[in-house]
Amino acid sequence: MSLYRNCFLGFLTVALITIATNWCYRGQSHEVKNHDEEKRHVAVLHVGPHKTGTSAIQSVTRLFVDTFQEDNYIVVDYDFNYLRGMGGGRATHNLAMCSCPADSPENDKCHHGLLNATKSKLPANHSLILSHESMDRECIDVTKVRSVLYPKWDVKVVVGYRRFYEWIISFFKQKHRTDDDSFKHGKQSHFWPSASGDDFEVEDLKHWLTPETIKELYGTVYSTAVYHRYSAVFEDVSILNMHNVGDDLVGAFVCEQVPDATHACQKWKKSNIEPPNSNPRGVTVYDEIALEAHFLKLLPDGMSRDDARDVIQHRQEEVLNLTHVDFPKTCIDDEVMGLVLELSLEAERTMVPEFFDSARGETVLRSKFETDKNTVFCAVDYDELWKQNGWLDFFQNELILMNDTAYAFAKMDEEVWEEIDEAEEDLKRHRYHLRR
Repeated sequence: MSLYRNCFLGFLTVALITIATNWCYRGQSHEVKNHDEEKRHVAVLHVGPHKTGTSAIQSVTRLFVDTFQEDNYIVVDYDFNYLRGMGGGRATHNLAMCSCPADSPENDKCHHGLLNATKSKLPANHSLILSHESMDRECIDVTKVRSVLYPKWDVKVVVGYRRFYEWIISFFKQKHRTDDDSFKHGKQSHFWPSASGDDFEVEDLKHWLTPETIKELYGTVYSTAVYHRYSAVFEDVSILNMHNVGDDLVGAFVCEQVPDATHACQKWKKSNIEPPNSNPRGVTVYDEIALEAHFLKLLPDGMSRDDARDVIQHRQEEVLNLTHVDFPKTCIDDEVMGLVLELSLEAERTMVPEFFDSARGETVLRSKFETDKNTVFCAVDYDELWKQNGWLDFFQNELILMNDTAYAFAKMDEEVWEEIDEAEEDLKRHRYHLRR
């Protein structure tokens, strides 16, 4: 009897162990399944700032829309399968504008229909790429940006880093653009600005680059400020260091900053695409001199800004056989440049400390700064310009004579064409009478 009892107890023990094991296994499988179901896809939010290679990155992500789809990414601003008819192509910019206070001029540009579509029409089972430099605006409430994307997606923020002394010069050049594409940014560089009001433009770098301007830009729209705003809200904020990627900023973004973009990365590495530079810096010195002459009332009445630039450039290059770098220069004061260097060092030390301590960091920064300090941080010395090469006489006498002569020829042309028109009318009337 005891034998049967022992066998029964042994069988019961084995059965209980088996049931318990199966139960645990099913529980583990259930937990794994729930974990997979709850795993969120990622939204890569590239927030600029301006002048850190955003245009190059956006141009390539636009070209690679189909390839990113193979990696299960939606390039939100250029993939019109989801936001067609809702303002696709500007969804990220719209997100920035809608995240500013309701009473701000930026919020006046908010398209609420597009914002709602960005929240609801983009599927959670895809990852996203959003990139626009307007995400660097100081007015943006980053918590509002987060509310649009999270918890539907995990968010990875990418902030571009460019050395401050390089960035601030590029920022000035952008504000002083004179190329034909400037209308994209609302600048009317073909027209003379007024001496006061919203359309006033500073005539040269030396007047523009003040300690107040330097501190304001550093504390509002430069990389350090943008990084601090987003890192206060998002956990995953990455820095894209322009000085640590060689010549391949786009590759660094696609292959290193966008998780699991295998197909897009391979396509980029095999391509020979040269990302277009949609923000060319160009030569601004002729426009700067034209503006100075305009404000000093040295130009003939009615002369356009385009014509003024052209005649100054023609005299310097064709008549004097000089180049745009041969004008007399005055460089920024040492005190101001000291502030620029101080903030440049501070930014690199805090944003990319390991890079700062490397052979390509502080030593290179200081060396390049010293070179730029005596070249790109200089403006035309107008006191000297008016004394050299007959420039003052050119503006006060020659240019006026040239303008009067051109006007006279234009008037003659107008009178000649009037005579031709009258002759053609007489001929038509003569032919009419002959037919009759």
